[in-house]
Amino acid sequence: MRMSKEEYIYLHNQNNPPLWESLTSNTCKLSDLDRNRIREVVRKAVAAKRLPESAIDLSIPDILKKLSLIVNDKLTNAAVILFCKNEIKQFMQSQLKLARFKGTNKTEFLDNKMFKANAFDLYDKAMDFLNFSLPVAARIVPGNPERVEEPAIPYSVLREAVTNAFVHRDYSNAGGSIDIAIYDDRVNISNIGSLPKGVLLSQLFKEHRSIPRNPLIANVFYLCGRIERWGRGTLDMIQDCKNAGNPLPIYEESGGSFSLTLPLKEPIRNVITIVK
Repeated sequence: MRMSKEEYIYLHNQNNPPLWESLTSNTCKLSDLDRNRIREVVRKAVAAKRLPESAIDLSIPDILKKLSLIVNDKLTNAAVILFCKNEIKQFMQSQLKLARFKGTNKTEFLDNKMFKANAFDLYDKAMDFLNFSLPVAARIVPGNPERVEEPAIPYSVLREAVTNAFVHRDYSNAGGSIDIAIYDDRVNISNIGSLPKGVLLSQLFKEHRSIPRNPLIANVFYLCGRIERWGRGTLDMIQDCKNAGNPLPIYEESGGSFSLTLPLKEPIRNVITIVK
């Protein structure tokens, strides 16, 4: 007996439910989006040759349609996460917690912040916090009139780690947040969402498939040069840590959450700011 088209579609949808990011939002409107940020993404994508030059002249709705961020004239959840500038209409799960602890445990705060905003604004706040809180050593190299600066953790590693947290977070879970904690001896970045099905912790240290949990969000981050598509992010972090003489990243998965720890070469309190 041949299956009808309706029966086939029903069974397909049952086995392949739509991703949360592709569902439409009933609260956020086009006027709630950060148009400047959308234009910035397009400019960077064109400069990186990831979008054609004609994309510069597209209207905001047409850009969003091209990026599959509008469905039936409604914004997708991904569009809200990426670009909604109205905090009231932003999802509760689009939160970032930042903390600087004294010592190596959570007994005493030196700094503590929490933000609710779109992913790009939260990314900027995360990077500003890390750059402000982590020390930068400097040394004089013979023959070089300029001081050579050596951050406690390479900027490329921090950027990749923070970007991955936003791209791979399980946004369907309305609880929790992306958490960044700085201790005297390490930085820890954690978010709700285990590794994608088919990817094991052990594979993060070798070539592996790139399976983004949120392909629409990941695509926008890719277009503006924040990530690559080929599953090299963890390998690049490992190599950059090796090149800088830093300990290797530590990846952990527990209770539906993913955690990345970046140990420091030296405790923050022992780092000499200027080394001659």
